[in-house]
Amino acid sequence: MVESLSWLPYSAPKVSLYRKLGAKVGNRVHIGRGSFIWSPDFKAVNIGDGVTVRDNTRFFCERLTIEEDAYVERDSFVSGSEFSLGFGSYFGQKMFVDCTQPVRIGKEVIVSFTNIYTHEMNYAWVTEGRVRRRSGPVTIGRRASLAPGIHIAANVTIGEHALVGSGSIILDDISPYTLNAGVPCRKIRSIRESFETSEDILNEIKEDLERYIKYRHPRMRIEFFFDDFIDPSALEVQPAKYFFMIGNSVDDQVFSELRSVSARDISAFDLRRQIYYKNSSELTHEVKHRMRRFGLVFKPYGLRMDE
Repeated sequence: MVESLSWLPYSAPKVSLYRKLGAKVGNRVHIGRGSFIWSPDFKAVNIGDGVTVRDNTRFFCERLTIEEDAYVERDSFVSGSEFSLGFGSYFGQKMFVDCTQPVRIGKEVIVSFTNIYTHEMNYAWVTEGRVRRRSGPVTIGRRASLAPGIHIAANVTIGEHALVGSGSIILDDISPYTLNAGVPCRKIRSIRESFETSEDILNEIKEDLERYIKYRHPRMRIEFFFDDFIDPSALEVQPAKYFFMIGNSVDDQVFSELRSVSARDISAFDLRRQIYYKNSSELTHEVKHRMRRFGLVFKPYGLRMDE
């Protein structure tokens, strides 16, 4: 039944079915045509708010966790014991993941066109004297970025903010804040110094969002308020139907006031801390996803930054 429903062009019936089977599925979850999830115990399936799963992607997992705002592209296959995809991560096209052992992908990771294996393929020769096959979990740290065409072997940990070049074969652990590439994959240099400076991208975001909204929603009353620092006085501006405050820094009082009145049509985004006021507006969700192109993945205000 689950597989037959997967070919429906609509997401809502599939989401409803998973909830009835016991899965925890958040709001604004989209599951594309041909995509489905199977677990022997759907109570072990957790999908956060704002998750998108594109077409023809299959999950066969005993335990499955996809955290809030993760984006799963089309034509991928994940099978095995335990798989988790962290907050805001991008899980790209044509991924193959063997979860004989757990595979844990951290928050805000970028990976696509990659094969992940948690065991070696020499089990057929164990009785003839071959060494016992190696197996072990695979862990990818926060904000690691993996170029397409990578193969990851069993029992590997990739550190946070690590970069891996296209076509690499990863057989051993990779240190955080390093650039790596090759067959087998080796460290090229440290990239830690590149994280010590920040660039003001407020003007680029302003131009992009105004152009995007004008094209996508030409008839809607939408206004933007951009500034380096946004304080509570911005709330005194008479808002349009939808009002967005976007700044390099947003005063905590702004977030607190929005939460106290449960504003649905007013949104605030802090670029440096990458936090935002989370409401039920679909337009807020759309704008938040648009800013991914600048490397911005926003957590709801109030969520601990180390969670």
